Amino acid sequence: MQKETVIAKLRGELSFSEEGRNYIRQLEGSWIAESEGDMFLHEFGGHWNRIFTDYGQKLFEEHFRELGLDTERLPHFKVIDSHRGSWVMEAALTMFGSIGSVYIVLKGISELPKIADGLEELKSRLSKELSGIFQKEVRERIEPTLGNIDNISTLPKPPKKIALCNFSIDARPLRSLTPDKLLDHKLITRQMYSDGKSAASRCFLSPVIYDISR
Repeated sequence: MQKETVIAKLRGELSFSEEGRNYIRQLEGSWIAESEGDMFLHEFGGHWNRIFTDYGQKLFEEHFRELGLDTERLPHFKVIDSHRGSWVMEAALTMFGSIGSVYIVLKGISELPKIADGLEELKSRLSKELSGIFQKEVRERIEPTLGNIDNISTLPKPPKKIALCNFSIDARPLRSLTPDKLLDHKLITRQMYSDGKSAASRCFLSPVIYDISR
């Protein structure tokens, strides 16, 4: 199994706004009204996770390409845990390779504190764009389920701001990558020497060659 190194952790929380909960209370006879909508968020949890994953992957690929990272080195974004309360998504931004190899790759494009600052500065963009996506998706998932409600003809459409979305980006894992991790990645290599009379070889610890192929 290929090693992965976490460079950032993200958290997303999706819940109903007060306006949204007031609307849900009017849906008598619908399962959506149970637990004031929390059951509904849980029912579609896999869908919310996919939205978060797909958006995050696209955002971070674009960000690291702009920093000059090669395509084969781009990070991977994935939801690693999710649970009720309302709907919480814990995610990680990872790169293939050991801690030392990831340090070398990222150090080659910029200083790590600067990269970490850039990741955390993406929070406002992520929050704004994902909030808009989730507002639309929540409304679209509710509307098809309203057919069995007695007072459907008198109900208004779901409010535009039906959901609350909170997101955070924690780049402390990236900030914690330090040069001393590279001690685990020295390779033993063989260098050939020739003095014109005979060939000899010896093994030595190389301070500059690191395995970043994994």
